[in-house]
Amino acid sequence: MKRSTARWILLLLTAINFVNYMDRFVIAGMYDALHTEFGISNAEFGLLTTITFGLHAATTIPFGWLADRWNRRWLVFGAVASWSIATILCAGVKDFWMLAALRGFVGLAEAAYGPVSIVILCEIFPEEKKAQTIGIYNVGMFLGTGVGLAMGASLSRHLAFIVVGAPGLALGALALIMPVSATRVVQDTRRTSLREKAHLFWSQLTHLMSLRTLRWMLVGGVLVSFSAGGYITFVQTFVARFKPGF
Repeated sequence: MKRSTARWILLLLTAINFVNYMDRFVIAGMYDALHTEFGISNAEFGLLTTITFGLHAATTIPFGWLADRWNRRWLVFGAVASWSIATILCAGVKDFWMLAALRGFVGLAEAAYGPVSIVILCEIFPEEKKAQTIGIYNVGMFLGTGVGLAMGASLSRHLAFIVVGAPGLALGALALIMPVSATRVVQDTRRTSLREKAHLFWSQLTHLMSLRTLRWMLVGGVLVSFSAGGYITFVQTFVARFKPGF
């Protein structure tokens, strides 16, 4: 693959990652607006994040398995389009539980994007460039989180969800023309039944979890994500409430 083509794919996937985190954390800047409109408590506000992250965590591994076996361009498009539409629909909700359901769907759709995007980047860049490549890709995560918080705090709820949700539709469409192979592995036509596929998935998962280093990495990742998620969810509210002149 040409270097310019690989860079274009990296730019596109980083932009989608930016939108990913912008859509995920835009709600963290909306506590006051949601409290006024729906009368939600701190616990209910935290529940919105718990639902999003819970569904995200529960479906990331299955989506990773699917990313090795299904058309990856369509998987990226489907993921981005789904969470973008769900985000836009949040602008029109009338009650807390409808908002919670849509935020859960956002987390579910976002779970499909991470594994497939990382695999694509690792395939199109050489071994010695992988760390740098993933570092660039993760810039979208940090910028998207900051912009999402700012949008949620500065715009009305209705406008914020539309503004952060709309760009994903265009970026998702661009993913359909990425010049990458449709699938990562050749399908084994001998494995056709759902039971056999489930057995294959479970055997691969068991093998991965047998690696001690990976287990400790997962524990560390969970603890970091747990603390970061809680911090990001309430930091804007905390500053506005207790440090208004900061």
